[in-house]
Amino acid sequence: MDRALLILIRTLFFCLRMLPGHIRLSLLHGLFKLAAALLPAYRKVARKNLEIAFPEKSATEREQVFKASLLELARLLSDIIRIPQIDAEWAKNHVTIENENDYLELHNNKSGKGILIATGHLGSFEILARSAALRGYPLSFVARNFTMPAIDHWWKAQRNQFGNEMIDRKGAYKRVIDCIKSGRNAGLLIDQNVTRNRAVFVDFFGVKAATTKALALAAIQTTPTIVVAGIEYVGDDNYTMLWEEVETHDLYTNNDLTREEITYEITLRASQIYEKMIRRKPESWFWMHRRWKTRPTEEEKNPYKE
Repeated sequence: MDRALLILIRTLFFCLRMLPGHIRLSLLHGLFKLAAALLPAYRKVARKNLEIAFPEKSATEREQVFKASLLELARLLSDIIRIPQIDAEWAKNHVTIENENDYLELHNNKSGKGILIATGHLGSFEILARSAALRGYPLSFVARNFTMPAIDHWWKAQRNQFGNEMIDRKGAYKRVIDCIKSGRNAGLLIDQNVTRNRAVFVDFFGVKAATTKALALAAIQTTPTIVVAGIEYVGDDNYTMLWEEVETHDLYTNNDLTREEITYEITLRASQIYEKMIRRKPESWFWMHRRWKTRPTEEEKNPYKE
């Protein structure tokens, strides 16, 4: 069954890839608008998230962000479809790195350790990973597997090009540690809800959000440079890779702080930077995820339940 589905997906992707980019994007945008109309549960989650994140905005303003996010989702899928066409020449001409000289200097001064990269579902994140490798900054990154083996094998092969490496979630923490220690950059997602036992609760848009401990625990174990990264569409088929270093020197060298305090502070600082990136262009983030589902206590109400 999965092989038949893979053939269908690859055929569909091939056909869509043959279309001019603006036509493919318009077609996919129409499909996402239709899906939003037919799947009210996802629309409801997105609106609740926007209400949590932007209480100062009017309902009309938040609805404008939601509608704009459907176009950005279409752009993401359009970019995923054309991933095989993204080569070094395209990346050089269409993807810039914000303050690239500073980023190069950061790489040159990482003291034999890899950079620990915190990222998430902001903009065309598949182009972010591929372009980073094509621009000379390959990385290993943790990602969810597809349940169907044939599809998973095919898509992993797409991701594992030009020096990149997709890390399976099982055993991912150890692999991330090994990468950092060996001098290889490694990326972790920090924008998804996690269960309470795996969470640090830090402010995200002013509301406590269950955020993975993995980033901070890996940082404590290896003391690397930490960078928060994202990507932003800037028009005319051009993108800017965003990055900002997380200040950690005061944490790594402070013997008075407990492990829990350092874990909290690293997670908070990374989350604040990532929130700032989302605020630059909020429609680019994936608002349909139940980001604030897990609450600090069982007594606190799940905001997605009536």
